[in-house]
Amino acid sequence: MRESVGKAVARELFYRECLPRWLSREQLRSGDCLVLLGDEPRELPLIDALGVPRDRVHSVERQWPVYHKQLDQRLGVSLYLGEMNEYLEYVLHRNQGFQVLNLDVEGSYRTQLDPAMTSVLLFAWRNPETVVATYSTIGRDSESLWEGIKSFLLLLWLAPEAVTALSSKLDVYYRQMGFETPWYMVLRDLFWVRSHLEHAACASAMVRCTSVPKVQRLFDLGDLLWNELVKRRPVPLRLSLLGTVVSELQKRPAFQKIAHEATPDIGLEIADMRHVVYRSSAWSHRCYFTKFRVAQAPVSCERWIEAVCEQLVGHYTYINREGQASDLPEPNTTTPLRLRGSLWRRSDIYRFAPRRLIIPAVSPAIAGLNQSVLAIQTRR
Repeated sequence: MRESVGKAVARELFYRECLPRWLSREQLRSGDCLVLLGDEPRELPLIDALGVPRDRVHSVERQWPVYHKQLDQRLGVSLYLGEMNEYLEYVLHRNQGFQVLNLDVEGSYRTQLDPAMTSVLLFAWRNPETVVATYSTIGRDSESLWEGIKSFLLLLWLAPEAVTALSSKLDVYYRQMGFETPWYMVLRDLFWVRSHLEHAACASAMVRCTSVPKVQRLFDLGDLLWNELVKRRPVPLRLSLLGTVVSELQKRPAFQKIAHEATPDIGLEIADMRHVVYRSSAWSHRCYFTKFRVAQAPVSCERWIEAVCEQLVGHYTYINREGQASDLPEPNTTTPLRLRGSLWRRSDIYRFAPRRLIIPAVSPAIAGLNQSVLAIQTRR
């Protein structure tokens, strides 16, 4: 299958720049790597160049014709036919680890990757330094945009200054790139942040560095904010109203109590990342190349969000249709957040049911991971 020039450049950024900078040669050669090879295993020459043995490379494929083609090619890697989230849960409970997870899924982040992210992040407790790459297509993904609206409400409540500054800077970035609806791009980024916050909270509860009730109250807070917006049913929905909803609810004692209790500790932090957007003639894509590590001490949701907001704009790369990559300078922090314009012009958004995570049952194989990692870090 033919691919865009931008996709090839993004792949080389990941394998030739990010991985050698974030992981040692020994980590790369001794760790396992999960990739989604698809029908054209373009990653393998780049993985070979890093010195990763083929028997440490694993691939998941859900479509039988593609899987059969991979078998015929005799790639020398471990192949699995099935759903990625099921595969990850299976190997996680077999005490297997992944040093690198390159999750290149064609489609929506919400439907293809978000369901598996708790399992993905748990691998970071098995390998205290883990690199994860996630990709998503920018297209007809209204549900991701609506999740982004809920994300803005929750993140604005938890870390207002950091989220306001992030949203303003991202808005500037996407205007510079020529996107006609820059705030749609911002909302997709905000959903990525909320997704990782909630999955990191789930994973933290599973390894017992925070409590399950606190994580559930975090989810309750997000639902209450969304339901308050739905009650108002504004058409069109304007960005300025989201800030009004948050500020008005912060004055209500019932919401203040829930917000005070919705403070799970997060035991996983982002050590480094590369935020990439590339354009093509048909589709554009967002890529997040991220190095995770287990924190020496868990941090609050507010501190976690603040750190991620800094990372998202600290290393931003734009790849145009000709394949030219540019690292964009961080916009002026004094640029005010644009409150004009509408986010959505129809009422269909109010029939949407945002996804809510369920914290998986804690197994003995998972519960002790945090203690094991902290013991290793202490010995170092």
